[in-house]
Amino acid sequence: MLSTNILWLWLPGPVNSTDRPTDHMSEVITYTFLSWNTNGLNQPTKRRKVLSFLRRHATDVAYLQESHLTDMDHEKLGKQWQGQIFYSSFTSQSRGVVILIRKGIPFQAEQVEKDRGGRYVMVSGFIGEQRVTMLNIYGPNQDDPTFYVNILLKVTGNPSELVIGGDFNLVLDPTMDRSSSTPIPLTLAAKTLQRELSDLQLLDIWREQHTSQREYSFYSHRHKGYSRIDNFFIHASKTHLVSSCEYLARTPSDHAPLLLQMAIKDSRSRPKDRK
Repeated sequence: MLSTNILWLWLPGPVNSTDRPTDHMSEVITYTFLSWNTNGLNQPTKRRKVLSFLRRHATDVAYLQESHLTDMDHEKLGKQWQGQIFYSSFTSQSRGVVILIRKGIPFQAEQVEKDRGGRYVMVSGFIGEQRVTMLNIYGPNQDDPTFYVNILLKVTGNPSELVIGGDFNLVLDPTMDRSSSTPIPLTLAAKTLQRELSDLQLLDIWREQHTSQREYSFYSHRHKGYSRIDNFFIHASKTHLVSSCEYLARTPSDHAPLLLQMAIKDSRSRPKDRK
């Protein structure tokens, strides 16, 4: 069961959209989100490689799983990144999730929630004039349906504001999302996640754009097969704002990064280092 040790943080800033400054010169900017199970960032060399990878792909918001960092090490990572960081730590050997926001992105956080087990971090606020809730999840390896029920019950406000990403450690379609031809039933956790996503009208955006394609994000040496367990979920009303959602090469981790490009209305000017 999901730990009940929850930490809530309320950050200064406007409390509703009516407090946001209006700007009739608003523009729509495409932001790059990237979700990636890094399989440990406690080695300085790998940490530099991962940050270099994020910069090379012009990542605006990164959802990283399995950071394997303590609170102190997460703070060091934030200084290396030179942007905003939100995280949930566990130990230096397992779990840990991080949301990194690039310097210059006009994000103002209002509320942060994270568990004490290094499984998820959720931050709500504004990018420009657009309210957004970013939820980064590292799902349990065991079949635990209550994990997803408990997390998604914590989602408040409009589901259309959600951008959920992470390593969910399950497949939502055993036929399409596994390389093995041996049939297996959906796990209870997968059935529960499907139901919760449906209730919130959230869609697997990669599958929406690749309805008949087979592609995998993880290779299991234990099961000797590939699977697609790394996902982004967004609201059905926002799919038209997505220009691209693609898996990248699995290096230097055993998971493939998932890159999402989505348009967001921004009342501020484009950061100088963006093209």
